[in-house]
Amino acid sequence: MISLADQVTEARRELALRKVVYGKQVKRGTMTEGQAAYHLAAMAAIVETLTRLDLEQRQLPCLGLIALEKSLPSPLS
Repeated sequence: MISLADQVTEARRELALRKVVYGKQVKRGTMTEGQAAYHLAAMAAIVETLTRLDLEQRQLPCLGLIALEKSLPSPLS
């Protein structure tokens, strides 16, 4: 299984690569600026989603401990 952190890294690498490739395709006329902008925006959204999911996943263990702590009886009771 590939971790979310590694997926984010790969998605960022892919976005950087696409910027270069799409720029060349637009210059050659094999892709319009609108097409390039759309596909780059879609890939940027993927990076953003994966980044958010990775951050949320990393916070889950902390939130679980907080919930567990709140469910335990107070030592002063």
